Amino acid sequence: MAEVAAHKYVDDLWVVIDGRVFDITEHLVNHHGWGTAAISTPLSILAAGGTDCSQDFHDIHRWASY
Repeated sequence: MAEVAAHKYVDDLWVVIDGRVFDITEHLVNHHGWGTAAISTPLSILAAGGTDCSQDFHDIHRWASY
């Protein structure tokens, strides 16, 4: 987790979901919400950077398979 924790920036963002590490940098920078009133979504993703966000991911994306 120490290596993942170093990747918590808008231009370098990794998260852990169910024990798997994902580089979500491109997802973040291309996510809808930048420059709009819905910026809370990208900011929430950014706040999860460098962490194990498994529970938050599953709470929000119940339909997702990855």
